[in-house]
Amino acid sequence: MELFIFIALQLLMEVQSYKAPAVKVSPDVLRESRSVKMICETADVPVKQCHFYINSEQKNIKVSPSCELDLTGAEVLRWADVKSPASVHIYCFYTITERGIDKPSSHSPAVTVTVLGSLQKPIISVSDDDVQINIACEIPPSVRADFICSLYTEDVLLLRSVSQKSRSGENHICMFYLTHSELFTRSVNSRNLSCDYYINTEPEIRSPRSDTHTIRALPLTSTSETYSTTDLHSKSNLPSSASEESMFSISATTAHVTTTMKTYLPTSTKKKTMFSTATSTQRASQMDTKTFTGLLIMVLVSTGVGVIFSGLICLCWFACKKRRQQ
Repeated sequence: MELFIFIALQLLMEVQSYKAPAVKVSPDVLRESRSVKMICETADVPVKQCHFYINSEQKNIKVSPSCELDLTGAEVLRWADVKSPASVHIYCFYTITERGIDKPSSHSPAVTVTVLGSLQKPIISVSDDDVQINIACEIPPSVRADFICSLYTEDVLLLRSVSQKSRSGENHICMFYLTHSELFTRSVNSRNLSCDYYINTEPEIRSPRSDTHTIRALPLTSTSETYSTTDLHSKSNLPSSASEESMFSISATTAHVTTTMKTYLPTSTKKKTMFSTATSTQRASQMDTKTFTGLLIMVLVSTGVGVIFSGLICLCWFACKKRRQQ
């Protein structure tokens, strides 16, 4: 009995000394109608046969003397007793024969094979934080594969993105980030967005297009007055203070010319015009109180001189007329 235990331990130690195999699959994502090749690499060890099994369950083992298996996607699904879309883990180990005894090797790490049927339609969602537009393309099937998503506006391709696991870990999701200026123009203020996803296989597997999501541009803020003022200052090629001084000089000159012309108007018209001129001059040039008072005194003095001058002309005319009558 002790001799048997010793021989068993020796055989176990010899087996453990062999390098563990590795599973290689090609392709790792396929349709049910396509084939996948599985190879159990044994590092040049004289192997009797290789054993393949799935999902850590050492049952329904498939044996291959050549250490290779060729299965369709549908056969993989039946082997795992699942339906598409599904991902299964493939393991292998090999046996060698020494002294008439079959010795199993250690087991390989797992490799994932994904079998897809018809892909489901993704779900598109959009959030807008006034600075950036965040677009999510959610992929419903829970399979262990990386997808490539495409974002469209109408039938025009905008962006592509590689999928990532969602926070819940159940689905894959692709994220797209755009600014308003990248998505909208002056002539276009709304866009219809949609997405799909695919896997680089032969032939390519592509999903149907998602439902359309319409997004509209943000309304413009009323800053036309600010822009107009800024444009005026920039076009003047002068500092802001110099522009204000120029405006004041022009307004003061206009007031002086207007006052001189009023000298020859009737008194009632002078008063109305003087009041209107003073008011408009005050609004246009934004003069201080002292400047406005000085201009007002100038206008009154000029008006008084005009009245006196008109009176003298009338007296001279009456005097001349009286002399002629005598």
